[in-house]
Amino acid sequence: MSDKSTFARNAVVDALLRGTTLTGISPFVALYIGNPYGAGVEVSTVGTNYSRQSVTFSAPSNGATSNSNNISFGIASASYGGTVSHFALCDQVTGGNILYADALTVPQTVGNGNEPKFAATAITVQES
Repeated sequence: MSDKSTFARNAVVDALLRGTTLTGISPFVALYIGNPYGAGVEVSTVGTNYSRQSVTFSAPSNGATSNSNNISFGIASASYGGTVSHFALCDQVTGGNILYADALTVPQTVGNGNEPKFAATAITVQES
């Protein structure tokens, strides 16, 4: 995953080259039906038991880091309403800004009783 958002690119440039402070962010993983940089929409929170999940990352090595925790979105209480094809790292539990986004390797249709999740090290961010 190296598809950094415009928000994140501008924050890095400001911090590294313009002397502004880049404060630490506790990121959250969000699931999307479609590309969040296009017409994609975040999974509905209405009646599905869905919410963004916090994620922690290991120390970077050569510009790369991976999630160090298992991430579970809990058991869905209803269909997510479409095929989950993308995910994003966001700076807030609701609203806020996308930091990075990418397509899932295998899109998933989440229905009642399914439990979307990511294993530790499944999400890798690589700066180039």
